[in-house]
Amino acid sequence: MPTVDLSKYTYYPSMTSSPPELIAYENLSARDKKSLLPAFELSYRRNASSVMEIIQSVRKATGTDFFILDINQNPAPEPILSKNPTQAEQDKYDEQIGKRSAYNNDLSRLLDPTNGFASWRECAAVSPNAVPMIIYTDAATQHKNILKQAAFFSRRGTSMAIRMRPDSYVALMPVVSQILSILESEDQLLILLDCGQVRQRGRRSRGIKFIRDAASGVLNDIDPSRQGRVRMVSLSNSFPQLKHGGVEPFASYDWEVWRTAKDVHPMMFGDYAAQFRLPPSAYIPTGKSTVVFPLDEKWIAYRDPNAGDPQGWITGSRLIMSHESYDPAISSWGHNLIKSAAQGDITGVEFARYWHAAKINLHIHRQIHLAATNIAGHGGGPDD
Repeated sequence: MPTVDLSKYTYYPSMTSSPPELIAYENLSARDKKSLLPAFELSYRRNASSVMEIIQSVRKATGTDFFILDINQNPAPEPILSKNPTQAEQDKYDEQIGKRSAYNNDLSRLLDPTNGFASWRECAAVSPNAVPMIIYTDAATQHKNILKQAAFFSRRGTSMAIRMRPDSYVALMPVVSQILSILESEDQLLILLDCGQVRQRGRRSRGIKFIRDAASGVLNDIDPSRQGRVRMVSLSNSFPQLKHGGVEPFASYDWEVWRTAKDVHPMMFGDYAAQFRLPPSAYIPTGKSTVVFPLDEKWIAYRDPNAGDPQGWITGSRLIMSHESYDPAISSWGHNLIKSAAQGDITGVEFARYWHAAKINLHIHRQIHLAATNIAGHGGGPDD
């Protein structure tokens, strides 16, 4: 487990271990990978029977680059069986039930708070370049085990992170203050202030209030001379669930959240890497070809009217490249997919996961550079 200079990073995307997100990350340039610190949330993947299988896929994607290791606490969903299954379908279902049970048992083991979440600590130690997330399942009753978990990481000199959400921050504030008090330096801990989905105005205002209140609450217990070393991230998600047809621009509100919240403390920036989070599902319907081109604070999105038609990626790429907001200058793997598709070539990328990955890859590339510019323009971060 590493000690990381958190002052080096201005962009902290919160990602899951889904195939599109890992493909997107793998295809970032080496320079981009060194310029961000993603928080990978280990999440169920079909056919997985243990969390360690998911960790291995994340480690393969990240190589030697630093990342934050988190875990999604949702159990694997029950697979779906048709009303009149064939024997092959029944056999597959039975196999999936067995893997689901094994995965959920492994997840329960890792989420056991006993001895400072000892199983999670052992799991996190497997990845030498992973900054461990301090986890909890009940912030109100687990102060002792949360603090013990942090103390374990602290004794090893590792950097660590903790995620505060609107439903847990009041209970967490006292223990976060205690964690900061036992660290050799406050900048050993990264505090992710995650207000979740903020696309709707009401949720956005509540999310901003949460970030401001949580930041103020943590800082109130710290000597003013030491507050500058506290590392915080304003984290939100405003990417929509796309249901439209044709080409349409969508505004992003995540920078608005950051601008409004940062007055309390000079925060870094985070989002969900242009992913609309859905709960884990065993059923994935045939999708409609979707192409998304991220800009600084909006997305141009095309959604094909026909389900399961690969031609939609070609049509969408051409329409996006002819859109008035299209930016031809940006250079990334995701942009190259769009340009090739506009020429009629989708060889090897005829599956939706590659187009989700292209969107994420492009978004991350753009936000890395935007975060560096925006945060430098507002004081340069916590060290200033």
